Amino acid sequence: DEDDWQRDQRKWMEEEMSKVSQQLDDQINAALQEQLDTALDLQMQKQQDDFYASVGDTVKQSERNPHHVTNQPPRLYTPLFSVLDNQIQSAIDQYRASSRDNNS
Repeated sequence: DEDDWQRDQRKWMEEEMSKVSQQLDDQINAALQEQLDTALDLQMQKQQDDFYASVGDTVKQSERNPHHVTNQPPRLYTPLFSVLDNQIQSAIDQYRASSRDNNS
């Protein structure tokens, strides 16, 4: 009868609405995820570019002034390691300096 038909209609409408809103949620989430991935990719790329730029600067500096890099490594030694060496060395120097300051 009439009530059953209306109940069925309402139920069908609710199911359809639920499907549509689920689809929208999925689309929004996918779009957000895509934006997030893109942002992360750009961030990673920038960090990588910055890193290689700093490696390049260090290499150029060490070629201009061989004494700039402490105990100059052999030429086959990759730039990466000389950068790490410098960073480690400067960290050690800073640590020594700060512990000297604390002791005085």
